[in-house]
Amino acid sequence: MQKNIIMLSILIPVYNWNITSLVSELKKQCDNSDIEYEIIAIDDCSEKAFREQNQTLTSLQNVSYSELSENIGRAKIRNILAEKAKFPYLLFLDCDTKICSEQFLQTYITHCQPNSVIYGGMLYDAIPPSSQQRLRWNYGRKKECLSAKQRKKNQYKSFNSINFLIDKHVFDMTRFNETISTYGHEDTLFGFQLEQMHIPILHIDNQVLHINTATNKIFIEQNKQAVENLYKMYRNSPRKTAFRRNIKLLRLFHFLEQLHLVNLVAACYTKHHERLLQYIEKCSSIRLLNILKISYLCFISKHYAK
Repeated sequence: MQKNIIMLSILIPVYNWNITSLVSELKKQCDNSDIEYEIIAIDDCSEKAFREQNQTLTSLQNVSYSELSENIGRAKIRNILAEKAKFPYLLFLDCDTKICSEQFLQTYITHCQPNSVIYGGMLYDAIPPSSQQRLRWNYGRKKECLSAKQRKKNQYKSFNSINFLIDKHVFDMTRFNETISTYGHEDTLFGFQLEQMHIPILHIDNQVLHINTATNKIFIEQNKQAVENLYKMYRNSPRKTAFRRNIKLLRLFHFLEQLHLVNLVAACYTKHHERLLQYIEKCSSIRLLNILKISYLCFISKHYAK
């Protein structure tokens, strides 16, 4: 009996990161597996130094590397990668990841089934980074480093686009929302779309190491941008009750609305946000970051209401 050969497109959106080691490891595992494959990486208008480092990939067999002349954002670039893919299974990996296991690819192959959506999870280094980069690390270790058993308790809430395999047919039915061109929550909306279409997500322990090097200051700004994206999604959603069900920040915002406290919290943000930002940057506190997020959400909700 002839064995079915898995045909896999590995898709990597790139921005200001050297992906040569990541691609090398993926290619090695592909070459050692009984699969047909391609690795497609597209650079989203990175700085010149990173582009020059990654241009060495163009000489590798089964690897395609190209560059965009302008930045188009995390959602649209993933859709373009999927459009370029020629194989029926898509493996999306963020550029700032490292493969943790020599069986990484084989683990995904073992679970491949038609209509699959499989999330492998992520890890962070056990050794904390410098104090200037501690906030992102604290957040990742507390909120994102979840085992498959933990993630299965809420399969859609736990989805993240950093490391997932999806049937191309399923992806074409969902796709990332290209109105989200800035940082944050494009994968939240993608997971919500899967939930609304009753497409299950299989959670497995096949983690990648996330090597995010964002400083505390940058991560705070990214969170503020993500809050803006989230509010726009929520404001425009025809299914607000369903959309906020898995998002604690939106549930809290709705609670404050019911108590008519949004204006008060927004006023607190206006008065105290500079001091709060300083404390968060200094202490790398997730609790203070959460306070910033809900107060900023209330603040921007008043702005958009004008």
